[in-house]
Amino acid sequence: RPLRAAEAPALSALLMRPDLQRRAFAPSHSERQPIDWSDRRRTFGVFVDERLTGGVELVADEDDPGTWELGLSLTEIGGVGGRCAAAALFYAFERLDADLVWCWARKSNVAIERLTRRFGFVSSHSIKQPDGREAMVYELDVGRWDAKRRGVMAHYLSDASITVCDEVSCWRGEQHGFMPDRAQLQVSIPVQAVEPPE
Repeated sequence: RPLRAAEAPALSALLMRPDLQRRAFAPSHSERQPIDWSDRRRTFGVFVDERLTGGVELVADEDDPGTWELGLSLTEIGGVGGRCAAAALFYAFERLDADLVWCWARKSNVAIERLTRRFGFVSSHSIKQPDGREAMVYELDVGRWDAKRRGVMAHYLSDASITVCDEVSCWRGEQHGFMPDRAQLQVSIPVQAVEPPE
């Protein structure tokens, strides 16, 4: 769900943890984790039993408004990542009208490779991280999403549901997809541009 303003500092601190850093920098540098809800960036808080356990981000490409980067940073595993990815991809393709969603992960991340394959992502190219380690870029277009969506929902949402909300609506994801969830509409408006300290 979107973060409440009071939760933004907690997510920012969580995302700054060394074990959740997406990019490896020199020891004296760390990745900035802006938290924002705008036309270009959607930062969702991930809550398990009302406990903040990570964040999901969709970031619009500067040159192509139909392309969005997906980022997941989670403290818990065991199906949470797959459910969060399903919710984020639903939101990107169905609510933001994305044509393409991409993500990247270190080449050694077998779990992400398996997850991206199950969702229909294809390997695009490799990149080098600031510390020199290689990462793989994965892309999913709307056609492959449409072809994989039902199977993905049946797999990741068969034994647990997930709710994704924006500033206006909520959708509950269950085995066959996401449907409007009017019971969740009491969430507050998302935060605006919270920059972490340098």
